[in-house]
Amino acid sequence: MERILIVSDNHGDETGLKKIIENEGPFDRMIHLGDSQMSEKELFDLVPCPIDIVSGNCDSYSSFPKEKILYIGNHTIYITHGHLKGVNYGMERLINTAIEAGADIALYGHTHTPFREDMPGLTVINPGSISRPRQFPKVPTWVLMEVDDYGDAVFSFKKI
Repeated sequence: MERILIVSDNHGDETGLKKIIENEGPFDRMIHLGDSQMSEKELFDLVPCPIDIVSGNCDSYSSFPKEKILYIGNHTIYITHGHLKGVNYGMERLINTAIEAGADIALYGHTHTPFREDMPGLTVINPGSISRPRQFPKVPTWVLMEVDDYGDAVFSFKKI
């Protein structure tokens, strides 16, 4: 079983991110969906495993890519922060980009609100925000992805 921590939008809150890492550990990989407002070194010093990171609208000085394709288990996963896909105004551009990339999972952040939609051929997930949640109640949220020995993934939304 592979355990993957999926987070977004900690906006420089290293303490909150560290708490989640300690509470969820051990895990095999972390996916950060942007607006970390931390350097690559700060993130890698904090996390004892491989990290996949994309930049968000507040990561203006980072060298992180804007989007990325990951291959985990049986899945092709498209990750992006979401601001460049206009996710505050609808999911169409994000969904179309993920489908065009051959992804069956799309992960994004930016809205600070946890979200999941399962549609034929594509699951879309936003883990919410670690430091500035916008849903009610306003509690930090993240996702744990567990990939079984057959390569199938299960997602669990977590909160403090």
